[in-house]
Amino acid sequence: MKSFTKISKLLLSTIITALCLSWLLYYVQSLILADVTNAKPFHFLKIYSRCLTVVLFVFVYIYIKKITKRSFLEFGLQKDENSFKMLSSGFLFGIFSMIVLIMIQFFTRESILETSNWNPKFYFDLVFQLFVVFTIAVVEEWFFRGFVYSELKMDLGVPKAVILSSAFFAITHFVRPTTHWQVLIPEFFGLFLIGVILTNAFEYSKSLYLSIGIHAGWVYVVKLDKYFINHFDSVLQKTFGGEKLLKSIPAWILILLILFFLKRFVLLIQTKKTKGLSIERRIV
Repeated sequence: MKSFTKISKLLLSTIITALCLSWLLYYVQSLILADVTNAKPFHFLKIYSRCLTVVLFVFVYIYIKKITKRSFLEFGLQKDENSFKMLSSGFLFGIFSMIVLIMIQFFTRESILETSNWNPKFYFDLVFQLFVVFTIAVVEEWFFRGFVYSELKMDLGVPKAVILSSAFFAITHFVRPTTHWQVLIPEFFGLFLIGVILTNAFEYSKSLYLSIGIHAGWVYVVKLDKYFINHFDSVLQKTFGGEKLLKSIPAWILILLILFFLKRFVLLIQTKKTKGLSIERRIV
């Protein structure tokens, strides 16, 4: 339980430090804006979210350099001849699966096509969001799968490490202002399943490139669908409210199907690569 204990202490220290820093910044903000009319102060949870991110990566950097004494690349980012194939295949797979989900929601009338938001900014976002989504995917996959999952797996084994790291992944996405706590229930379940898929993608491929690609593909569609689609969750909105794709029952079913076929998808990519190398060797 050595690694599990270290990770637990690291996360607890991060949460406490971020809370203290957030309260300090929130207090300073209240002093600065005390005499300002029509001031719009940051919500405490928004400040905490930013502090948590900064403190977390500072502490993780110290942990890796001082305790594990390993390079950042050793946590799933080592390149080989299969890396780009995994990355690109994962990205296309993520886009395709998200489009399938949206099509299902059209059919079940949980989403509608809406082009009123169309504007020239779409062409800029088409390119700019590629940078954004891959940055998000690399950072989150490295931390949640490459670092947290890998460290937990050494002590707890694969099943428990998958569950704990996926639950942690889901919980960390809730640090935001909300007036309806009920909205977190279906979101947590959907995000937990997403975490399980991405962790298994890492486990099956033994590399982060596939999970980075899938993660980036999903987020890319989510970033762009605002130009075309209105998600209103006709089934769950009265109970939970909100507009998140991950709250819908079709989303959960699709995620489970992806999880079922994921290992076959990884084997398919690796088999194609192996066949290609065999043909090259024969030619030589």
